[in-house]
Amino acid sequence: MVDKKWTSIPQDVKEPHHFKLLGDEQYSRYQRFGAEECLLQAGGVLCPQPGCGAGLLPDPECTRVICTQTGGGGGCGFVFCRLCMQGYHIGSCESQDISETNNRINYSIVDERASTSKWDEDSKKIIKITTKPCPKCRTPTERAGGCMHMVCTRSQCGFHWCWVCQEEWTRDCMGNHWFG
Repeated sequence: MVDKKWTSIPQDVKEPHHFKLLGDEQYSRYQRFGAEECLLQAGGVLCPQPGCGAGLLPDPECTRVICTQTGGGGGCGFVFCRLCMQGYHIGSCESQDISETNNRINYSIVDERASTSKWDEDSKKIIKITTKPCPKCRTPTERAGGCMHMVCTRSQCGFHWCWVCQEEWTRDCMGNHWFG
């Protein structure tokens, strides 16, 4: 005996694929996750910048990745390290900056000031969106106007770097990136 309710496809299902029964929103999520998995299996990376997540296929030998999508997609322009997925930096990755649980960043907090400070998730997200790390020491740096020449404010560092390419400030940066 054949059950009549399964003998025909309902009119609102546009594709006979069984996952389509999940509904448009969940099926779109399924397709996005499938595309992301395919990209990762092919050696690609997803942009770690909050709100972006663009899929990128950089050169496997390159550790400096710039989020720019080809084909008119744009990209957010975030420059990051392929190995640690943090803002691009000079030298080896510092694993102590990355917590293995939930892929969250650990911020350096002075113990005596910790009782008066509260680092909630929104604050961490804003810091990640509005700052770039110093390429040498990874101190979060905010650009509030002016040219692209940055000087790290950390007293032990003082590294001169370019906000655009996140490399050491040079005459080339001065000529190409002075005002963006």
